[in-house]
Amino acid sequence: MTSSNILWPRMAAKSLANTLYSIPHVPGLADALLILCCLMFSAQLATAGSLGNGANQWNQQGGTDHYYCTSNDKSQNTIYFSAEFDFSWPQGTTRVQDSVIGNEFKQALAAKYGYQGPVVCFGTKTKAQTQAQWQSGISGARSSGRTAVETGWIWSGAKVPGGGASGASAAARRAAVLNSSQDSSAGVENGSASGGSESGASASNGSMSGGSEPANSAGQAQNLPAAGTTLAVRILEAVDSSRDPAGKQYRGTVTTAADAGNGVTISRGSMAMVTLMKDQGGWSAHLQSVVVKGQTVNVSSAPAKVMGSAQGAATNAVSTVTSMMGGFGHFGHKPPKSSGVQAIATGDRVLLPPGTQLQFVLSGASAPGGVMASGGGEPSYAGGGNTAGMASSSAAGESASGGTLSAKVQEMLLGPSKQAGMFVVSPDGGHYAVAAMHGSRELVIVDGVDGPEFDHAAHAWSGQAIDFVFNSDGKHSAYVAQNGDEMVEVRDGKTAFTIASIKRLPNGGQEGAVLAIDQSRIHNPDSPTMSLVHQCLISPSGAHVAVASTHASTSEPLNYYMFLDGVKSQPYLSIDVSKIAFVAEKLVYVAQTKDKKFHVVVNDKLGPAHDAVLTLLVNADDNHYAYIAGDGGSNGGNQVVVMDGIPGTPHRGTIRNLTIASNGRVAYEAVVGGTPNSPNGSDDLYVDGHNVGPAVHPFAVVDESGKGKFLEAYVLFSPDGKRVAYVRHAPGGMGVVVDGKMGRAYDNIGVFQFSPDSRHDFYVGHRNLDFVVFDGQEMQGEGTVTNFLFSQTGGRFAYLAYSPQAGFRMVIDGKQSPRFQEFIAKSMSFSADGKHYAYAIHVNFSQCAIIRDGETTKVPSLVPFTTRARPGIDFPPLFFSGDGTRLVWAWPKSDGVSGNVISINSQEITHGHGAYEFPGFSPDSKHFATMIWNGHTYAVSVDGKAGATYDDFLEVNPNVARFLDSHTYRFLGVKGGMVYRVTENLGG
Repeated sequence: MTSSNILWPRMAAKSLANTLYSIPHVPGLADALLILCCLMFSAQLATAGSLGNGANQWNQQGGTDHYYCTSNDKSQNTIYFSAEFDFSWPQGTTRVQDSVIGNEFKQALAAKYGYQGPVVCFGTKTKAQTQAQWQSGISGARSSGRTAVETGWIWSGAKVPGGGASGASAAARRAAVLNSSQDSSAGVENGSASGGSESGASASNGSMSGGSEPANSAGQAQNLPAAGTTLAVRILEAVDSSRDPAGKQYRGTVTTAADAGNGVTISRGSMAMVTLMKDQGGWSAHLQSVVVKGQTVNVSSAPAKVMGSAQGAATNAVSTVTSMMGGFGHFGHKPPKSSGVQAIATGDRVLLPPGTQLQFVLSGASAPGGVMASGGGEPSYAGGGNTAGMASSSAAGESASGGTLSAKVQEMLLGPSKQAGMFVVSPDGGHYAVAAMHGSRELVIVDGVDGPEFDHAAHAWSGQAIDFVFNSDGKHSAYVAQNGDEMVEVRDGKTAFTIASIKRLPNGGQEGAVLAIDQSRIHNPDSPTMSLVHQCLISPSGAHVAVASTHASTSEPLNYYMFLDGVKSQPYLSIDVSKIAFVAEKLVYVAQTKDKKFHVVVNDKLGPAHDAVLTLLVNADDNHYAYIAGDGGSNGGNQVVVMDGIPGTPHRGTIRNLTIASNGRVAYEAVVGGTPNSPNGSDDLYVDGHNVGPAVHPFAVVDESGKGKFLEAYVLFSPDGKRVAYVRHAPGGMGVVVDGKMGRAYDNIGVFQFSPDSRHDFYVGHRNLDFVVFDGQEMQGEGTVTNFLFSQTGGRFAYLAYSPQAGFRMVIDGKQSPRFQEFIAKSMSFSADGKHYAYAIHVNFSQCAIIRDGETTKVPSLVPFTTRARPGIDFPPLFFSGDGTRLVWAWPKSDGVSGNVISINSQEITHGHGAYEFPGFSPDSKHFATMIWNGHTYAVSVDGKAGATYDDFLEVNPNVARFLDSHTYRFLGVKGGMVYRVTENLGG
């Protein structure tokens, strides 16, 4: 959420003009009004604040200003207006800053309406003028179709227009505000406010109590940086307004210590949060919070400016590539190398690659208060409502961490930390290999042990990124190195054998080379190009290693060889480097022999000869393989599918859309004669070698990564491989056939999915509306159906439904929820046993809610469990413990102390941190852990208690920070430039 954004006169005029632009009447009026507003504000609104313009002419002369405030989020349909109010200050004193007024208004809006966006305050020296502008703003908003809410709010230190001070001790209250302390009382729409024993501004019907002032408010005030403070911040995450929504937050770090006035120093390395904002003038990046003396302080700022060379030389985020063989990693705060991408901080698009350095000028700071409410029973999402049931949380300023983690810490030195591409982490997350130098010689350090020294280690030539492979549990490894003219395989830290000689031949050629093996399309031949290239492959157990090479001489032609565990194959005319894989610990690859025939080779045994091998496909768990082979003949060409070495029925045509089930069953589409879908030929589906009818229509399926990428498949197998589904023509349209049984006809068929336990199925049929069909039973029709989810067990299901009449609703086991504004992506989840469900929604534009088994907990918003690695590692915004009894989420708490908070079952367990990464419950569900950043260092937090601190930690794959068992947590920490494997034993 954005903090208050109080605008100085020129920006205030623009804001008012934007409202006037929305009034649909006389052309050109808005332009004239904009000019008039600019002139009027320039001449008469010097009281609009010391923000941006410094102290105004009345600061030391004393005087009276006439004010009103409004919300300023152009993306919302509702505008909140305060009442008009006056305030005076004696001659010789300093006039109050606009940020104090605005932040207090923002607190009132957050408390009453859940609004968390920017606000703007307008002021003049003439009461009539302020009243006219206030009335014009309200009228303009309403005439443009927006909702104008007159809250009745009056600043706590103000005089009621036409009356006396708003409180019993207005002078004392005003003095407190002048000293920058914060007060929680504020008048609200249809209510009265009170602050402790003092009476607040009166209004009608109802009340809102601000309570007594926090005991630590003076301390908070002392930590507030002054307006005008300039901060240099380096962005740690990629910002792109063409992809990211307004309000999204990004982490940064202060690069230069700053004197923030009021006796406050913001240290170098302090955590800072930057947010995207959008108004009618375009996009901009603003500073939202900064850590001061260990506490998160909300701030407002002018739009960011890109500093120095960053404007002309920024960079894209470094991609993280991980695979079963290991991957290239990324970590830390070092800015990546320049790629010439221009950094843009304001305008039609904001584009800030990680490492970009920004400059912010603060316009205010606050420690705002806020509330979070929950209600039991069936969900009620309409705005407002009873908020008496409050989600439990710690008091402001009270530590929720529970102190220091009591754990036995063990550290194992793994090697020096390096930039992206120069280290590899094993798939299990516990082993580390890093490139190093010893003089002019290169070596690889694996888990702290130096490997042999070479001319080049783990890459073919100097300057390339490390190419190193771990097996699945990280206990075995392999890479290729160069010694003089020889390329050698290094296995488990020892030189195994010579692969090839790379010495130059008299004819200018090279005697040999190691081939790059590309597995991008082994599991999905239609996947986009995404290089997964290594010089050698290692089997999942680590028992076998494969390397492909070439050899030539002045007297012999070029030959290709495969080395399996150091044993050299026969010479081949070629080896297809895109068709090589370990399948059930056996090496499978495609090679061409001297007779120009192609074979699929299993270990060292050649399969049948073919004129071509078109596709080699391995199933998801790497236990089965299949390929499409082509053979010519006097009667035309045939193609055949070969499954685990056993050929099927040949077809005189083209075979495509090959699919392999987990148990080895295959399905495909065969086009015989003519062209696909041509009446002159046939286009049929085959399952287990049997023709099941014409290929009618493919299903849309979500890929296994769960990232929402849609693929197409004509035949789908259940997870256990025992069930099968496809589409056939039916009277009146097309129907889904599941296990041989035809369903009802629809005009079109969309997504199909089997449940994880293979016992249930659902699909979407379309005929004017979308109809979900669950286990053959049709649900109520909807405009659109998305986000379908099965429970792991129990046969429960959920999906998001939308229609223009009914809006968005979540449907769980066929029962519809009340409508809501928007679904929070990836938030729907079932407990492992299927007994419980939870999801998160936007109730309206400024309020979120968590729905758990029909009960509602309101939150300002959800804080994602993000990672710095790009592409990011996905964690859901809320999820259950393994036993289904505990639900966790993170949310922003607006008390100026707590920062982002983690709650479990509505009980706050930790706060005070800007970011949380790698959340997870222990296997026995008794402990919850997450990696935390306090602005300077990282640590693991277990049940709210912080462990040992580190400069950084590696986050290159989902397993690098996790519970190993119910009492042991492990991560890879960085301190003093070195990487350590850290295990923290909780005991028990």
